[in-house]
Amino acid sequence: MFQRLCPQGGSHDLSPSLQFWALATIPPSVTNDPSVLPEDFDYTASISFLDVRESLPSIDPENLSPQNVLDILLHLFKQKPGFVDRGHETNNKETAWVNAFLFRLNPGIDADGMEAFVVEVIGSSVDKMANLH
Repeated sequence: MFQRLCPQGGSHDLSPSLQFWALATIPPSVTNDPSVLPEDFDYTASISFLDVRESLPSIDPENLSPQNVLDILLHLFKQKPGFVDRGHETNNKETAWVNAFLFRLNPGIDADGMEAFVVEVIGSSVDKMANLH
């Protein structure tokens, strides 16, 4: 079970199952070209702080820079079958843009009591979708 730390204080329990994570979908009205981005790609992902330290040793998960957030997201997404990086950019110390979607790394505690990040899809940008390559 994940425990999401809330900006207002307190926490919410989150199920470790993938059922609660939304799929990022590009509306057909934005693009009818399937080569631009696969629809309904499953961007769900999580990574423990320990795995961040092992897989990305230059990143301190307790002190992320905007570039670190992007690097972690790309590391996670590249492990998923079918992922194609059509464009990305840094945003801030919690969020980054990948394929015209804004993602947040939410810190929390996983079922094993380890600190971890869970990827959250925050939204998308039609302007960024138009510039995907």
